[in-house]
Amino acid sequence: MKLNDWENRLGDYIEEVRNTKFSWGLHDCVVFANQCMRVQTGHGFFDDYIPDYKSALQANRTYRSILVDLKVPNIKEALDTKLKRFYGLIPPKGSIVCREVVQRLEYGIGYNLGVAIDHRAGFTSHDGLVFEKINTKDVFWTVD
Repeated sequence: MKLNDWENRLGDYIEEVRNTKFSWGLHDCVVFANQCMRVQTGHGFFDDYIPDYKSALQANRTYRSILVDLKVPNIKEALDTKLKRFYGLIPPKGSIVCREVVQRLEYGIGYNLGVAIDHRAGFTSHDGLVFEKINTKDVFWTVD
């Protein structure tokens, strides 16, 4: 269940990390999306696994352990076990967003997780958050 002041808490968190550079286990896409849910509800979807890594290799091992523990083949299906998928063009503010990436980072998961803001989603990047238009290939989960 969302906290009463979830919108303010989400906005404050996004402002706090807006210029934070990418860092495995501290500010990568999984940590960012998990924390976006945590500020809205008081808990994240992968709290049991984060932060359990500080390098790309360790992140990949953690990612693989999540898939094995949940008995799923990818991050989208892992999120399906934790959250309710949203089907529509524009997700509710605060929804978790998953976007397939064209160029994978070494040991990356093949997807970038972020949060829906409005008609845009916020994602981590090497230089801080980026805000990109939501597209029809994005997958969403509501945060309730």
